[in-house]
Amino acid sequence: GNAGLAVTINAGGTVNLSTSGNQVSGASLALTAGNGATIESNVSQFTASVTGDLTLTNGDDLEIVAPGVSTTDGDIALTVSGNLSGNTTISANAGQGNVVINATGDVAFGSASLLSADQLNLTANDAELNTDIRELVGTINGNLTLTETNGLTLGAENLTVNGNANISVSAGDLNGTGVLSATGNSVVL
Repeated sequence: GNAGLAVTINAGGTVNLSTSGNQVSGASLALTAGNGATIESNVSQFTASVTGDLTLTNGDDLEIVAPGVSTTDGDIALTVSGNLSGNTTISANAGQGNVVINATGDVAFGSASLLSADQLNLTANDAELNTDIRELVGTINGNLTLTETNGLTLGAENLTVNGNANISVSAGDLNGTGVLSATGNSVVL
């Protein structure tokens, strides 16, 4: 993990700390912002409650910790140089906003986690997560294991999995106009 102490940011307005890759560094970052946030960081743990859009670029592995990451009236974009993990919630505007996750490593969320969004655009090596999303797009360089609580649409931007794809829809339909491509490997729906 990253050395340092916990960093807490509480702002009634906008947080824009994005001029360098380590503008916010420490062991953890707890963020509250009233009008959007854009942050470049190097922290090991992250939690946030933001009104407006949230964009975080982190220079190392990142764990989402309780109470999770949420936006009101905004989207979430998480770029991680390394692995992204957690066992809590990520919620973009109570499931009405979009979430973009771009991790150079694995995305691994535990059984108690839930990602809620309208669209999830996911880029990772291997990915395992539980979702309540409407639409899924992205590129997985390894294996994808996704458990969806409601129906799921494969978006027109397509979903490419360069390993095995295991998508489980607990309730509702699996449909869409996008292409699910698991290059030379198995697809389990």
